[in-house]
Order: sequence, then C-alpha cells, then structure tokens
Amino acid sequence: MADIGENLASWIKGIAGVTAITGQRVHQNSVPADYAGSYIWFARVDSEDLDELAPSEGQADQFFEEFDIECVSLSIDDAIDLAKLLRGKNKSRPITPGQFGSGSAQGIFVGSHSDDYNPRNVQSDERFNLSSLRIKIAGHVE
Repeated sequence: MADIGENLASWIKGIAGVTAITGQRVHQNSVPADYAGSYIWFARVDSEDLDELAPSEGQADQFFEEFDIECVSLSIDDAIDLAKLLRGKNKSRPITPGQFGSGSAQGIFVGSHSDDYNPRNVQSDERFNLSSLRIKIAGHVE
C-alpha cells in the first residue's frame, strides 16, 4: 500500500506534459545529489483532522493534507510551465484509484504560494529557477 506522498507523486507524473519536462524526477522531501535538469520537489507541511464524533468506515484519518511544491529548472520557462500544468489541475475531484496511485481523494486544490515563502531547493549561488505552489488534498483514503 502506498502512502499519500507516493500517491501524490504518481498523480503529478500523470499530468499531461509534466514528464516531458521532468522525466520521472518528482521527489518527496529530498532530491538525489546527482539530479539533472528540471524536477518537482514536494513536502508535507500540514495535516488537519476532520472533527466528527462518529466517523464512518473508510473515512480519511487526516481530512486535509497540505504540501509545499517547488517546480525547479535551469530554464525559467520550464519552471513556470510546470507550475501552470499543476495549477491547471486546481479543484480536481473526485480523484479515483489509478489517477492517484492506489488511493483516492475527494478533491485536490492547487494555489500559488505566499510572497514570504522561502524555497528549500534553490541556494543563492545556483542557477536554478523556481516556481512554488501549495497543494491541499481533501479526504485522501488508501
């Protein structure tokens, strides 16, 4: 059984046009030291329980899961194009097994990041360009 991170990586790779730019380089939490070219990095930043006194069978344990997403490339155009491809999937619902790895979700919401967001994948001495997003997944069930 895959976890939500593996399911999110599978969903991102399934978006038309993403793998044409990144290949299979979609990474959770860390990027291999020998990375090359464009890639997408993501990390979970928040989980929120659904407050319900009598949850039903098969209900999501964590109702909302939020992830920081960074689209990174040597080309500013590729970084922006990757972000546009992901942003184009805003309000996707419902997400069924096969579309979201082995899991499902009630919805996925994609938005821009705040102006004060500090990217984790670009240092000042590197030539990479980055476009950052925030993804919120509602009702993920494995």
